[in-house]
Amino acid sequence: MSLPRTGIKAVARKQRDGTVSRTDYYDRRTGTFLGNDRAAAIARAGFSDPEPKRAPVTFGDLCAAYLSSPEFRNLARATQGLNRLYVDQLRSRYGDLAAASISRQAVRRLRDAYAAQPTKGNRLIATLRRVLAYGVEIGTVRENAASKPGRLKETPRRDLWSDAQIDRFLEVAPLELRRALALMLFTVQRPSDVLTMGPGNLSQRAGRTWITLRQAKTDELIDVPLHRRAAAILAEPLPPRSSKRAPGVAVPLLVPSPTGRVWAYRNFSRAWDRIASRADYRHAREVIATWPRDRTRAETERLKAALRSDFCSSLQRRDFRRTGMVKMAQAGATPSQIAAVSGHVIDHVVRILDTYIPRRSEVAMGAIAAWEKASGTD
Repeated sequence: MSLPRTGIKAVARKQRDGTVSRTDYYDRRTGTFLGNDRAAAIARAGFSDPEPKRAPVTFGDLCAAYLSSPEFRNLARATQGLNRLYVDQLRSRYGDLAAASISRQAVRRLRDAYAAQPTKGNRLIATLRRVLAYGVEIGTVRENAASKPGRLKETPRRDLWSDAQIDRFLEVAPLELRRALALMLFTVQRPSDVLTMGPGNLSQRAGRTWITLRQAKTDELIDVPLHRRAAAILAEPLPPRSSKRAPGVAVPLLVPSPTGRVWAYRNFSRAWDRIASRADYRHAREVIATWPRDRTRAETERLKAALRSDFCSSLQRRDFRRTGMVKMAQAGATPSQIAAVSGHVIDHVVRILDTYIPRRSEVAMGAIAAWEKASGTD
């Protein structure tokens, strides 16, 4: 084992008049006398002059190591996609910093910056915790600064896609994203499952198109008829394309990426967000043209707030799952019927419906009308 850089100790021997007569060199660790020549002393001690300091490993380097590690590769494919999305965001923020320099105070500031987006903030912190934990394991950092920052309080999302928002998105979206919307809404499946569906998941039975899949998250087998509106969108032919890995050979996917392969989730998210912004821009121009010209500043702010609340970009792709479930319930489907489509247990479906079905007059009217019909009341 080589000695540390300060492995030799120099002791100056002086005359009475203060002049140095010689310098003795000793092994700092053992105290062994190594002679009066520095080069010979270094050779006897068994080490050479110290190498220049290496630059500390950056957080970007640590992220790259994590993404190629068994810990990351052993995650489910859908989880890998989400993790890679958040790792990229963290790398853009801290990539040039030394990984060991990320402090608990920095993690706390990151968490607090997402107070208005608690779900995203908690997921970013959880991803940072995984990356730094890997850094501790391989010796890049001494401690995991993101181990216990505390979670932001998350409130259940109550947002549902309206018919108008769905139509606005479909008007400007390319066919691949129209297919994605149709499958997420009308099969009420997770985006990660939708992006891996292929023609093999489709079958024709009893005059209808059926979707059969095994959910990646729960391993639940789903076999449901496809809503006719979704079937019509899937019937539109995709433009010819070829895969970069296998030129001229189409990859069998219902929602292919521009290269014909399975979407990387971060790329799918970016493509989706661009189309949502385009739909919002068109909608905003149409709505703003109808605003009164003599409006006050307060009225302008109120109109802007109402407009923003109706943007497609204010909603998320995962909101389609509960939107479809609520639409089925409003159409008269029972919780057990909805559970057969979504893959949830019935009790969970009931909780979802209790949270998200709007307490509106038309819902109440439908309940009373159904009651009257069942009792024979005119």
